[in-house]
Amino acid sequence: MAYVGLDAFAVPAIGADGKREWKMLNVGLLYDPSREHTVYLSEFNQKGAAEQSRDYAIAFDLGRADRLVALTDGGGSGGVAEPSLGRG
Repeated sequence: MAYVGLDAFAVPAIGADGKREWKMLNVGLLYDPSREHTVYLSEFNQKGAAEQSRDYAIAFDLGRADRLVALTDGGGSGGVAEPSLGRG
């Protein structure tokens, strides 16, 4: 079994003009039940966060897990995890 999570959060930032703007921070988590392999990641770029997640999953050989549990809130903005965490 392997656990994978990826979600996005709006965080305030100061723009180049000194005004507050909101950016989406993508955070991820991967681990196996033994917790031998655990990684947390964050990236402002959604595609970059998904690619990092896949790279770690391959490095940890999580593809051999008999069951993959994807942790997500199923957000209303189309969801971050669902299209990014597909197996294959």
